[in-house]
Formats: sequence, C-alpha cells, structure tokens
Amino acid sequence: MPRTFRFQTNEIVVGTVADARELAELLDEIALDPPFIVKPNWINEELAHQTDPIVLAWFLEHLASEGETFLVEAYSARNQAMKLEGPEGETKMERCRRTEAEFIRRQGLMDLIEEPGITYLNVDEEVAAGRTVDPEEIRSRTESRYRPVERSELYAYVPSTLYDIRDGTLISLAKFKLTFSMCTKNIFGMIPDLARPGGRGSYHGKKDRKLPRNIIDINKIYRANFNVVGIVEGVRTLTGFINRGSHHSMFGYDYEVHRDRGLVYFGTDPLWLDAFVACQCGIDPRSYATSVLPQPHLSLGYQELDPWPEELEICARDLGSPLEGSHPS
Repeated sequence: MPRTFRFQTNEIVVGTVADARELAELLDEIALDPPFIVKPNWINEELAHQTDPIVLAWFLEHLASEGETFLVEAYSARNQAMKLEGPEGETKMERCRRTEAEFIRRQGLMDLIEEPGITYLNVDEEVAAGRTVDPEEIRSRTESRYRPVERSELYAYVPSTLYDIRDGTLISLAKFKLTFSMCTKNIFGMIPDLARPGGRGSYHGKKDRKLPRNIIDINKIYRANFNVVGIVEGVRTLTGFINRGSHHSMFGYDYEVHRDRGLVYFGTDPLWLDAFVACQCGIDPRSYATSVLPQPHLSLGYQELDPWPEELEICARDLGSPLEGSHPS
C-alpha cells in the first residue's frame, strides 16, 4: 500500500509498483484531473538517465483512459548527440525533427502517441510556429505570485495549446536521478532549444552559474499558470550517486544504477517532492551541489517559490534511504 504524508496544504505519496496494473491503481488513488500534460525526462538515452519508456507507456495508457493526454518535450541533447547520417544541407530544425522521430521509434512509443487521446507536442515546434501565449499575459500572471524572472523572453515560450488546458494537470514526470533535482530540473526542459543562439545551453551561463536561476524562473512561469504536480519514477532503474559506479555519462561523470526498486513518488508540489527524495537519500536539499549544478537550485527554489517545512525533511530522513539494500550495477 502506498504511504501518504501531508505537510500543510501539500501531500507526498510514496509507493512501489511492478507493472501497469499496479501503477494504474496508484494513480487512481492520487486522482489527478484531466486533461493531462506529461513532461517526461528525455535528456538522452543513457541507462537510468531518462524516463523509462516502458513505464512511460504505462503512464500514458492509463492517463489516456481517463482523459485527453499530451506528451510534451522540447528538443535537447538527445537530438544533437545522435550519430545518424542525414542528408547534405540539412538544417538544425530538420535534423531535430528527423532524430526525434528516430528516438521515439527506438523508445517503442510511436504507435502509442499516434493513438486517439494521446498527442505529442514539441515546445520548439510551437514556438517556431508562433503558437504561443501573449508574453504580457504570462508575465502578469507570473509576477502576481513570484518575483520577476531574470530573462524576460521566458515569458514568450508558453505554447497556446497547453495554456488552453491549464485547468487540467501538468505532470513533471521525472527520473529518479540524484544527479539533478528531478521534478524541478525537469521543467527546465520546457525552454525551447532552438529559440535563441546557443540553444537551451545559453541559459546555463559560464560554468553553469546561471542554470539554477533559469531553472527556478521557468518553474515560476509554469507554477503560476498551470496546476503542476510532480512524479518521480524509479521503477525499473534509477540513478544513484554520481562520481562512483560503473556507468559513464556523456556529461563527464560516472554514476550508479540501481535496478528493480519499483519506486514511484507523487507530490502536489514538485519542489517539495524533490526535497523529500533528496532528504530520504541523506542529502541536504539546501546545500547539496552536484557536479552538474554549481550551487543548489533547490535552495533557490526554497527562497523564491514555496519553502517546505522542517517536518518534511525530518519525515523523509526517518523513512531511510530507498537505496539501502540495493546493489548498484
């Protein structure tokens, strides 16, 4: 049975599942409101670094049975890293479109996203076509709740199709990765990769010093304009600690992979959920800096989004690490 923890007006649910049926039962208990927008973690195809395609299919099939479901992503490193031969003179956009189709086929998801009730929407394509919300409307709604964002062009990147269904549920479906902050970092992927020179990498800044700021700023926009919840998936694989383990990332670090933990976490506040998982693994969410992020962006979120209560940290640590009793490969 899943365990539910309540902190002020938010809740966190911790469960284990082994198959599509058990996941559907867990999601039924959570009772999310359709229509659904699902943002997976599709950074690349490294083991345990992306949302598991089998588990993602379980999510999409169940959600589509409950209401209209959009799978949403922007182009990213997965498109640039692919060594697929392309035609001479291919533009960057054409390459991204081609490699995206190949990626989805390799994931075994092409037939699923072509079924009625499931739509794949790419943020880059929407921004390039001008199908976006008036940035002043997004600015007004965002700044009524949070401090202004540093890079004002972020207000111009919200797709109209998604905004029209903002009363539904936007699910940040993050991979369990101690390399990042999971749900909060996952929303950074809603920034289009092709909208400005340097791509989404231009929001990292020198030695990633601007990355925490832009992670939190794009979260401000989506939190203020959508009903955003978080789900962390560590069902068949999860990434444990970095700079140890037998797996090597394209980003330059080694990492652990733990298998068959069956873990699914849900949180009504994605930032609080990230903090909960970090604490459960013995990490201080306000001081832990990974090899990827030079300063803890969860700490910045604590200051500028919604600060989680101390009892959340205490509760998570008392549960014990989900990595205990698990041997990395």
